[in-house]
Amino acid sequence: MPPVDGPFIKAELSRRNVELQDIAAAVGVSATIVSLVISGHRSSKRVAQAIAAAAGVPVEKVIALRKSKAQAPSTKVAPEPVTTTTRSTT
Repeated sequence: MPPVDGPFIKAELSRRNVELQDIAAAVGVSATIVSLVISGHRSSKRVAQAIAAAAGVPVEKVIALRKSKAQAPSTKVAPEPVTTTTRSTT
């Protein structure tokens, strides 16, 4: 089995003709919550179980998405300092 990550799970769901809304309705959450769990931005054991069942992957792999997201180094870049110049009008 290839590495289980968000894109893999989305591809599996698509291959099985399962929409995020289908999973969301089954567990009583929004499709946004399902998407956030798949992308590793949110954790929910109940949602992870539904995603795993729908995608045919072990639930541990879905739960690990959050753990790997939490352990990933930040890719945020500090903004460049803004410098301003003033002109004398004299």
